[in-house]
This record gives sequence, structure tokens and C-alpha cells, in this order.
Amino acid sequence: MRKKPFLQARHKQSAEVDDAKTGEKISAFAFNPEAIYGASHIAILPSHRLLHGDSKVKGALQEAFVAGNDCLTRVSAVNLFTKQELPLLISAKHEFEGYLDCKIGIPSTNLDDAMLADILRIPYAEVTEVLKDGTERITNSAKVCTANESFTLELEIPYSE
Repeated sequence: MRKKPFLQARHKQSAEVDDAKTGEKISAFAFNPEAIYGASHIAILPSHRLLHGDSKVKGALQEAFVAGNDCLTRVSAVNLFTKQELPLLISAKHEFEGYLDCKIGIPSTNLDDAMLADILRIPYAEVTEVLKDGTERITNSAKVCTANESFTLELEIPYSE
């Protein structure tokens, strides 16, 4: 049985394509919201609604999509809490932990996110450090929440045709 993460946050984000606002809103999840300032990207599954149906960013996503590959797109998302603009990528995976279809990649807290950011050459800030006694602490990050809090944020997805 998989243990549920103690801290989890849902972020609503809006998307941009080539620095133009689209009005699209997406929800992305972070399993370590205290490390949100170390986010490098937003990852969606190939089955995500932005790739299908009536999405303003559908064309930009489909032009980058190659089944079975992690695909960096020209779509970005702006986290309205941190003001970070993060690239949107389409994951080669068909599912994420917790049955999510969209997640925030935080390389400092997730080895898969770190490997993906390194392979795709996506820059990120280290927001964890290991102390001499072996414990970890958050650095280079604003106080986001405590252990008993969760929060919802918005991301904007701009778009231009």
C-alpha cells in the first residue's frame, strides 16, 4: 500500500504560449509545497484535456508531442503565487502518482523531476540542503505553508497564434 504524502498542494495555473495569455487555467499538484520555489516545470500526461478537445493551446502542444517521449513545449505556465514562469512539458508516462494528470516538477525533492530537468536542460533552483547530521532543510524558498496547511494557486497559460 502506497503511503499518502503528508504535505500536498493543488495549484491552479494559467498557461502562455510565446508570452501571450490564453485564459486557460490548469490545476497542478505539488507533493512538497514548501519547496515550490524550486519548481522547474509543469508536466501533463498525454491524456490531459489541454491536448484534446477545445483548448487554446492544443495546437502548440500537439506540434511538440511525440508519443513515448518527454516533450518540452513552447507553452509555459505562470504560478500566480510565486510569479514563476514554468515550461509545460508532456510526459512520456501514462500516469503520475496519486492518479494525477498534471504535476509540478520540483527537482530538489524528486529524483525523476531532477533527471527530467537535466535531460531537457530546464534550469532550476536547489531548495533543499543536507545538514551535517544528515537531516534536510528547505533553503532558497519563501515560507509557503505549515504541515497542517494546503493551498490552491492559479497558473496562467498565455497564447498567441
